[in-house]
Amino acid sequence: MTKSKKTAGQVTNDICASITDRILAALEEGTVPWRKPWQGGESGLPYNAASNRHYNGINVWNLHLAAQFKGYSDPRWLTFKQARAKGGSVRKGEKSETAIFWKVLRKEEGGEEKRFAFLKAYRVFNVQQCDGLDLAPIVDTVSDHDPIASGEEIRKGYIDELRGGFHHGGGKAFYSPSEDRVQLPKLELFESPEAYYATLFHELCHSTGHRSRLAREEVINPARFGDHTYAREELVAEFGASFLCGIAGIERGDSIAQSAAYIGGWKRAIKNDPRALVVAAGHGEKAARRVLKRETVVDGGQH
Repeated sequence: MTKSKKTAGQVTNDICASITDRILAALEEGTVPWRKPWQGGESGLPYNAASNRHYNGINVWNLHLAAQFKGYSDPRWLTFKQARAKGGSVRKGEKSETAIFWKVLRKEEGGEEKRFAFLKAYRVFNVQQCDGLDLAPIVDTVSDHDPIASGEEIRKGYIDELRGGFHHGGGKAFYSPSEDRVQLPKLELFESPEAYYATLFHELCHSTGHRSRLAREEVINPARFGDHTYAREELVAEFGASFLCGIAGIERGDSIAQSAAYIGGWKRAIKNDPRALVVAAGHGEKAARRVLKRETVVDGGQH
């Protein structure tokens, strides 16, 4: 019997599911794997050894987690063909990781512009899985910047956009879409300065969804706690905060309450939609770049 050819949608779901499985397994164990940002600020982001371009979206966390799990200290990755082109080879028996490249294609139909998501997966290997590569060595530079000062710089560079301002007070951290206001407890009430800034970044990423900025539906029409749209927006803020922590060099740890309710909501959202993590990671990076006031990355992944 001839196997039926999979549709583009089925292939996309399979690709997303393969990445989701790793993160979902960690959530099942009660840990949130994306809360451990990469080290070294922006220089520590996973990037392609052939193009020297950083990976985007879910690739950032998927390849970072893979490197942590397998003990790789090098942030560079490449395909089998790229390794050959660089004069080297992938060692026999080494297992690859998935990197996703996606692009929004536009097509006019009946006088209306329609958008289609093009997605393709590539198998990549860390350079530590290869031999004989002709690559320039990574210069091991020790940064003398203060991560907390970097966090404060990020805060000051963005909060003037908030119409309702940024305020300290009370015992809860939150973003109010109706008032366009972020409020946090005073720094001394947190277990550490790192916990304060990780929580701050989470709320700032929520604020990027305001209709005057990135206009995310989940922020414009906020849902109740436990609702699937609430869980989706929380995932966006989680990924965005992780990205900002990585840029600032802040060890995030488990600073935002890792309650069973939150983890349960994330697991339901992920299980109900195999693309949920991929979409949330993309929106999260976009939110973080909005906070940083940097150019938004349109396409995801580099192969």
